[in-house]
Amino acid sequence: MNCDWSYGRWKNPEADETPARPEGEEDAEAHLRLGSLEYHRVTEKTSTRIRLRVDRYVGEDEQAHLISVFGNDSDVGAITAAVHGESHVHADFSGW
Repeated sequence: MNCDWSYGRWKNPEADETPARPEGEEDAEAHLRLGSLEYHRVTEKTSTRIRLRVDRYVGEDEQAHLISVFGNDSDVGAITAAVHGESHVHADFSGW
């Protein structure tokens, strides 16, 4: 099975089951449905601020079970290290 990202749904490429998009519907404001995940650390000599886009969040209030983010490798790695180190990260879903 492949994922047809233009529709965001799973489809079988052998069966011609491409869902029809309603006429006039656009993804012009798709970025407003994304959230952000931010890690900020200040030391004596440096200040680090890393921000990623959040696609999905599964959790209860402040306890996250699964977070789907995207960004570059170094930012995702830094956030992963911060989460494993039990540092505080801030999630915001009000849109960018």
